[in-house]
Amino acid sequence: MGCFFLLRRTLNYIHENYSPLFAGKSKAKYAAAAKSSGLDGFGWYLQIKSVAEKNVFTHNNLSAIKSVEKTNLYDFLMYITANASENLYQQKISDL
Repeated sequence: MGCFFLLRRTLNYIHENYSPLFAGKSKAKYAAAAKSSGLDGFGWYLQIKSVAEKNVFTHNNLSAIKSVEKTNLYDFLMYITANASENLYQQKISDL
């Protein structure tokens, strides 16, 4: 199953089954986490598009975006996490 659809399915599952755990929690905390993740304001589809433009995950007879959508969710998340970490590292180095 593709990462885009598996991600949506996973988020729905968490919301349906574990939402009582988050009851009464401040949304500001989650908004801050989203902002610090680098995904705030961009959305998941733009992350998929960004990875597709780099041709990291390719599958035969599929477009770049469809290839990323069909990629294992773990591999996709690991790639964007590593990419974000590398960008942060490069930023810190350039600030020195």
